[in-house]
Amino acid sequence: MLTKLCRQVCSFVLIFAIGLLLCVKFDNLIDAAIDHLASNKQNEHYGQVLAQPISISPRSPSSQNLLAQGIKLYRMGKYKAAIARWEQALALPLTVKDKADIHNNLAQAYRQIGQTELAIAQWQQAIAIYRADNFARPTRDTLLAAALIEQAQMYSDLGQDRNGIAFVQEAIAIAQRIQDRKLEAAGLGVLGNAYWRLGQYDGSDRDDDRIGDRGSNNIPANALDAHTASLQIARQLSDPTYAIAALNNRGNTYFRRAERYRWRAEAADLAGETKSHQRFRQLAEDDERAARQDYQASVQLSHQIGGMPEVQALLDLNQLLTRTANPDRVAIQTNRDRILSIVQALPDSQDKAFILTRLAMELQQQNPNSSIQYLTQAIATARSIEHKRAESFALGSLGHVYETLQQYDRALDLTRQAQNIAQVVNASDSLYRWQWQAGRILKNTNELEAAISAYRGAIATLQTIRSDLISADREQQFNFRDSVEPVYRELIDLLLSEVPSSIAPNPNRINEALNTLELLKLAELQNFFGDECVQVARDRAKASNPLRDPKTAIIYSIVLDRHTVLVLRSPGTDRLKRYTVKIAARDLRSQVDRLRQLLENQATEEYLPVAQQVYDLLIRPLETDLAAIKPDTLVFIQDGDLRKLPMSALHDGQKFSIEKYAIATTPSLELTALTAPTSDRDRAQSRALILGVTAASPPFAALPNVAMETSQVQQIMGGTAFIDTEFTLERLTQHLRNEDYRILHIATHGKFGASPADTFLVGGNNTRINIVELDKLIGARKYKQAIELLTLSACQTATGDNRSTLGMAGIAVRSGAVSAIATLWFINDESTVPLIAEFYQQFRHANITKAEALRRAQMKLISDRDYNHPAIWSPFILIGSWL
Repeated sequence: MLTKLCRQVCSFVLIFAIGLLLCVKFDNLIDAAIDHLASNKQNEHYGQVLAQPISISPRSPSSQNLLAQGIKLYRMGKYKAAIARWEQALALPLTVKDKADIHNNLAQAYRQIGQTELAIAQWQQAIAIYRADNFARPTRDTLLAAALIEQAQMYSDLGQDRNGIAFVQEAIAIAQRIQDRKLEAAGLGVLGNAYWRLGQYDGSDRDDDRIGDRGSNNIPANALDAHTASLQIARQLSDPTYAIAALNNRGNTYFRRAERYRWRAEAADLAGETKSHQRFRQLAEDDERAARQDYQASVQLSHQIGGMPEVQALLDLNQLLTRTANPDRVAIQTNRDRILSIVQALPDSQDKAFILTRLAMELQQQNPNSSIQYLTQAIATARSIEHKRAESFALGSLGHVYETLQQYDRALDLTRQAQNIAQVVNASDSLYRWQWQAGRILKNTNELEAAISAYRGAIATLQTIRSDLISADREQQFNFRDSVEPVYRELIDLLLSEVPSSIAPNPNRINEALNTLELLKLAELQNFFGDECVQVARDRAKASNPLRDPKTAIIYSIVLDRHTVLVLRSPGTDRLKRYTVKIAARDLRSQVDRLRQLLENQATEEYLPVAQQVYDLLIRPLETDLAAIKPDTLVFIQDGDLRKLPMSALHDGQKFSIEKYAIATTPSLELTALTAPTSDRDRAQSRALILGVTAASPPFAALPNVAMETSQVQQIMGGTAFIDTEFTLERLTQHLRNEDYRILHIATHGKFGASPADTFLVGGNNTRINIVELDKLIGARKYKQAIELLTLSACQTATGDNRSTLGMAGIAVRSGAVSAIATLWFINDESTVPLIAEFYQQFRHANITKAEALRRAQMKLISDRDYNHPAIWSPFILIGSWL
């Protein structure tokens, strides 16, 4: 009996392992296909091989009958009926182990119908029994390891890969101990996929804050190592099925990393960084070649087996072929025909439903009739196996096809069916897609109120799954603009739609638009950093109310496709006024980029007419109202490309903006704490920790003026200074943790790129301090007063990518620093020294706001004929609290 059971368990584990190696999760198919619709970018796609339930022979005849019926129904694809039989059996007298095995079977059945939470609950019960029970150890270890792998996979289904990693690491350790090589290979595949989804492709991608436990002993700590180890075991065992799975997995890892490199290459190109652009492009090409080799090897092996392994190998190869510069259309279609012929012959399953849906989405533009045919078949397949998530996805996808055909009645009916099913099965990750789709359709049929309601529902759903969207997949960071951001922007656009002049603008709609914008700003920063630290900052900022400041006007910019909207909030009130700027987003971007480039060039005055043109766009419409309310300070909450522009340099034809107002910026009012934690702060007694680098740090040049700058800051503020080799991460850590500094001044090269990986400061000995490391240090001061001011001079943001300013804003927000001063572009002229010195002299007076202190420092340079070019003074911006 025991030997038979072990064989059955091993069979279950092997079949399940193949499924795990071949499939990350079907929810990714939802995200991937929708991302394909939105941006022609596909995420990972895997087929599933259905796991078989464990055969159990309890002593009770009635239990035997129910269990046998359940297994028969399961194998027929009637999962709900199987669940009913097994739940009845649980109520009968059973051994503890039999109960655990039934829980295992129930979990597998719930998994097949997409009930992930219920599957996890069943595996939790099975795992608890396997851990505690004392039946024969080899059997228990095998069952426990298999259940742990399943549990890890279920957490991946929920986008909680970090939670699943600990389970699969334990499973691998068990497999290594009992020398079960196939079980070990399966676990390695699941572990590799978890790291892959978290963006940890190799050792260079490590981020301890994101992943958690790194494993122990001989367990790999990144996707490529895990999949390579799995492949080695498969080859040692001469198991083609496992080898196919491992090759597909590793190929997908190379392919995904290539996409990241291409994204970084594009960002470097926009920033004018030729060498980085070439390096990342070469790395992308190398990874694409590696992916192609793995995919082709997988396809060759899969011909021996056929079925779902061959389907997945061909799907993955086609994914790469379609992304090449000159796609081989004949090869792609030949592979697609082969996939379809195999899938059509397979029995109904969730794999079949999802693959048919994917094929339909690939064909929707070139052959919508075929797309409709395949989606209709996918719906029938999902219904035959009662897989509600697959049915919802196929219905919603069919609704999208009809949307593109402008058959809106049919599209809306199908979309609402998909939405209703997603609500019933709590599939929030796809629900917001269908709510968004319904909103688009209703907008196109001019049912604006219904469209607004649908968009509100989509954003409410997005807010409930925000954490999963952040942590599920680092590549979601790169697809955020295509798959999430438009939902917010399209609702804002609807709320701010032009109304006839005879109708007064609805202030409630303007407020709702601003609240939606705040949610978008929060989501942007969370997406940039990939964690919840921004939410912590939001909670911290709730104690203060920026709207109470009676001398500060707040100006929001909202960049939409066809126009830009400005909203002015008057000082100390809730009074709002909106202004529409008739300029398309692409034209505004062109203007901003040109002005930014001209501002950086000290050798020419060509910036002036462009600075006046942008002033006329963004400030001139507000002039009359600003003159009436007479604010001292303007706080800008900028959107899109406007974030990389210093508003202080805009010119009205007579004066720069900074000559009329103190100016600050903040990414979001909800993230802005106006005052330091202590009410009795005394700036004159604030101590500064001052760090700087003067030496060259290739490719960065020397900074000879840093020595004078840091000396001046120390003379004015007191404190401790570390220059060049003395500036180490260890010393920075020690002093921030052990000393009570209120000011942190860092004068060194820094780069704020389009992602945290490209955002860093240069320390002594040519070391690089990542932005995440720095803000962890600043934020770790739990028992000390917060950093009131963080100053970063000689840094730069990328000219061509507005995401680069997110890192600059985020470092102040996430770290808990009340305010930050940073530079939009590199400047280390000797003129920097008097600007910095004057700022700190003014800052020491508590009755002068930080914004006014910076204004006075900038005015000092403007009054100097040698230093009045905005290239010198305007890149310094104040972020966060302006008080």
